[in-house]
Amino acid sequence: MSNHHAKSPIGILMTTLLACLACAVTAAATPAETKIQATDAAFGDRFGCSLAVSDGFALIGAQANDDDGGDSGCAYVLDLGGYVEVRKLRAADAAGGDYFGCAVGLCGQRAVIGALRDDHSATDTGAAYLFGADDGIQHRKLTAADAAANDQFGCAVAVSDSFVLVGARYCDSSVTIYDSGAAYLFDPDTGVELFKLIAADYGRQDQFGYAVAVSDSFAVIGAPMWDAVGRTDCGAVYVFDPRTGVEIWRLTASDQGAYDRFGNAVALCGRTLLVGAYWGGGEDDAGAAYVFDVATGVELRKLTAADADYEDWFGSSVALSGELAVIGASQQGYSTPRAGLSYVFNVATGAELLRLAATGGNQNDDFGVAVGIDGGCVVVGADKDSDLALNAGAVYVYDPIADPTGSGSASAPPAPFEVKANPNPFNPATEIEIALTSDCLVSARVYDAGGKLRRVLLSGAPRPAGVMRLRWDGRDDAGRALPSGVYCCEVRTGTERSACKMVLTK
Repeated sequence: MSNHHAKSPIGILMTTLLACLACAVTAAATPAETKIQATDAAFGDRFGCSLAVSDGFALIGAQANDDDGGDSGCAYVLDLGGYVEVRKLRAADAAGGDYFGCAVGLCGQRAVIGALRDDHSATDTGAAYLFGADDGIQHRKLTAADAAANDQFGCAVAVSDSFVLVGARYCDSSVTIYDSGAAYLFDPDTGVELFKLIAADYGRQDQFGYAVAVSDSFAVIGAPMWDAVGRTDCGAVYVFDPRTGVEIWRLTASDQGAYDRFGNAVALCGRTLLVGAYWGGGEDDAGAAYVFDVATGVELRKLTAADADYEDWFGSSVALSGELAVIGASQQGYSTPRAGLSYVFNVATGAELLRLAATGGNQNDDFGVAVGIDGGCVVVGADKDSDLALNAGAVYVYDPIADPTGSGSASAPPAPFEVKANPNPFNPATEIEIALTSDCLVSARVYDAGGKLRRVLLSGAPRPAGVMRLRWDGRDDAGRALPSGVYCCEVRTGTERSACKMVLTK
């Protein structure tokens, strides 16, 4: 239970500034910084303790919000197009101490939220909840079929088009092999538990399930307390096939060392896997991140900050979008010691592009405790920001993030791509043609004339260069026929956006 003070609503504060950034390797354009705090920010909420970004929206956890009892928790949906708070999400059976919002995942309009201390069958068994980010409706509550006390199921969550993956870091394999950890795969459409995943070499206190990531092809689970021979807590990451539940790889850092905690954070984008090791990086424990080809298990490169310093916790959070990565160092300092920093890298080249520091940040804000990236838009959590109230929390949005190494010229714009619909006007369906200039991840969404999202046609799907086609039948995500009118199909790839107007006639 929390001893938070009585709460009163406080209006949203969004201050747009130019970020005070220093680039360590390659000069990049300075993005605009926007600070966002919850409309009802209050003492100890820790807004920004977790976050996920997808298709122009952000899902922000506030695990210690007290609306339904001390530390019951909540989450917020933000529209990054206008930096607007869209809605607030709370569990239908919320209770004090649940920590709902401790972990969040977002894929299109499908949101998953962890509550690691939910007591549905015993103390701290944990749960996860599926919501519609577009309508705020809770669709189902997910729990483990073999739930046990203190498992903390929901400590980490991830979602793709076809799967939900939930970590339970303190799940016991036996009485003597305790806290070995587990992860559970679910069908998001039915809520059916598909597989319980455990490491083939599970060991005591490995905390397998501490961090998770999932796509329709791979399920990735971090075990940061895994022990190698002679190296305590060096950490490991496991890759599974989510369609079969079969373990494919166990990945470790090529330079693994004791207490590196490799696997404390993971991010997945196509075949690229990014792994944090917040105490790695050498004798100074500054932290490191590692890039792998998840399809082959090959380590491609190690990333470290150019200004690495003792116990920065670089790698405490990681996120990927195309070739851009953002890496949190929540204990690093710039103008203010231990305020936290975040870094943007090109994972294909290993180049450090930007160093992000919160304008006006304060010591112990934990800027970088959570990070997310969607194309060229970066979101950074600072859950102990205290500008409105002690540890009320905040997030910072940086947009646009440009990669000058991608084109060889900082001033060269990204290569354009064309989007068109045919027939147009149409009834009952049209074909949307997208001419891609390179291999990339593609998202396509349909909005009505009022700007309301009506249909997600594609969400972060890998596609090769060339012409691709999508069919839209004039219906929304629920299958309901939409009225005549003007609609817009917005298509996003790595750092590019394009759109076309469509007219539905009846």
